[in-house]
Amino acid sequence: MPELRTLTVGELIDQLARHPDDMPVCVAVPARDYWGTTLAEPVREISTRTVQHSDYHRQFALPRNPDREEEEDVTPAPSLSVLLLE
Repeated sequence: MPELRTLTVGELIDQLARHPDDMPVCVAVPARDYWGTTLAEPVREISTRTVQHSDYHRQFALPRNPDREEEEDVTPAPSLSVLLLE
C-alpha cells in the first residue's frame, strides 16, 4: 500500500494553535469549472473514517459502498483509518 503523506493529528494541532480560537476553518476544494476555481468549503464535522487506496485515482478514497458485500473474486483494497474533515 502506498504511503499516505499528510499531517498527523499532532502536526494539525500545532498549526491550529498558531491561530485565534474563533477563526473559521475551511477546506480547499476544486470547483472543476472552466476557470479552475478553488472553493473554500466550511468544515462542519470531524470524523474517523476508513479509506482505501484507489489504483484508478492513484490516491486514497472513501469506499463507494461500505455496506455492500464484496464480490467473491475481488480482493479488497488495503484500508487505513484517518481523521476526516467534512
